[in-house]
Amino acid sequence: MPFAEVQHKGREELAKEGFGVLTEIDMSKTFSGKLQKEFRN
Repeated sequence: MPFAEVQHKGREELAKEGFGVLTEIDMSKTFSGKLQKEFRN
């Protein structure tokens, strides 16, 4: 299953149980800014 689909499905399943995503870290942006490296999904 593609990463974006897994991410969406995970959020849906969390919502069904009354949970949500509180924080989100953009690892691609963090790696790029701090390490000058590309990060895959």
